[in-house]
Amino acid sequence: MSFKDRIEFSMYPGRSTKLAHHINKESNPKYFSTLKTGLIYGGNASGKSNFVKALAFAQNMVKQGVGKGKAIPLKPFKLEGESLKKPSRFEFEFSYGGRAYAYGFVLSYVHVEEEWLYDIDKNNERSIFTRKTHKDGLVEVKIEGLQIEKQSLHRISYIALDTLPNELFLRAFNNRNIDQLQGVEALKGTYRWITKKVRIIFPESQYLGMMMNLEKNRNFHHIYTHFLAFFNLGIQKLKVKEVDFMSLGVDIPPRIKEDIIGNLEVGQTAFVTDNKEVRYNISRTMEGIRSIKLITIHQDTNNQDVEFEVCEESDGTQRILDLIPALIDLATEDNVLIIDELDRSLHPKLVSRLLQLCLNIEAPMIGQLIATTHDDNLLDYSLLRRDEVWFVQKSRGGATRMYSLEEFKPRNDEIPRTRYLHGRYGGINTFISANLRDIVGTN
Repeated sequence: MSFKDRIEFSMYPGRSTKLAHHINKESNPKYFSTLKTGLIYGGNASGKSNFVKALAFAQNMVKQGVGKGKAIPLKPFKLEGESLKKPSRFEFEFSYGGRAYAYGFVLSYVHVEEEWLYDIDKNNERSIFTRKTHKDGLVEVKIEGLQIEKQSLHRISYIALDTLPNELFLRAFNNRNIDQLQGVEALKGTYRWITKKVRIIFPESQYLGMMMNLEKNRNFHHIYTHFLAFFNLGIQKLKVKEVDFMSLGVDIPPRIKEDIIGNLEVGQTAFVTDNKEVRYNISRTMEGIRSIKLITIHQDTNNQDVEFEVCEESDGTQRILDLIPALIDLATEDNVLIIDELDRSLHPKLVSRLLQLCLNIEAPMIGQLIATTHDDNLLDYSLLRRDEVWFVQKSRGGATRMYSLEEFKPRNDEIPRTRYLHGRYGGINTFISANLRDIVGTN
């Protein structure tokens, strides 16, 4: 997309000793401590969303891949002819299950040219596997760092031989019957981290975990009520309501309803939004079709409960409702939550409260929050460390570069918001001086 040269985004702490509770400290000295938060700033069309899309693309290659014989849907940098011919490279460094790993791959339109997994620490790296696809399409995988029996090694070798040229070996391996295979925790853990532990939310995403949580666990009613009170949205509580999916009240053409139901197998669930923007959860059980929707409860002037459709709430309230399940994940799981446009439809004070909630010193989050934002009110050293702030900016040639506020070595008594708005850090649109009449022109 807008990335021409290699860039690196790091959640490793800098030298600052302020806000030490913002660091997830690693107990084993040979592994890396990490920051809990990273905010990415940049002007419109600077590449913030492209960074998130690149992460999502890499995740999707591991999770779903592409079909046999199909081209890999790369989107190379288009403003330099040579870049169209170059492959794209992705790499994740992460910790999981008490170990740290580096996993990456290089893609062309037709092949996974290279792929690798290393066990890493502060001083060493040990190859677990490397993969190369030759020009004739033959996939060669070298297993070097697994302490496993010869029989298990033979099984992995067969999986490697069956791996398609346009398929990642990590995906091919984890889509086989390998549950009973011992000594391959690095391969299983890497796949699980990328596909399950990294959660990406785009501005248009609808985080549908809330309805399922409320259905499965009554304790979530209590948790959600606390969140609603914290954000002061005027909602007293949430309720899951059962509906007749085939009724006229569900504004979907009958033929489409029949297709949705007809394609559901026992145990499967579908999330559907009708023409009035009401969301439904439809599932098929042994007893038949069950359809539910989420509604909000307000109180009128007589303290009587009044039901609202979620689509009747403001855009900001809907955005918070979509984010609450993700915030619960941050508090309870070591997930990495990546949000594009954290401040979308939200008042600046609400965004600040959300961040303060995540970084509360008394009840810190377990996971990591990475987000793009335009909200300059968050550029405050009482709220964020300087190594938690990143900028993206396009060069004159249209390529995105990425850098940390830490690189500027700012003084602690500086006001980062003021310097940012004055363009001292870059990452902000600059405008040519003009007036409306000059731009429009006159006859």
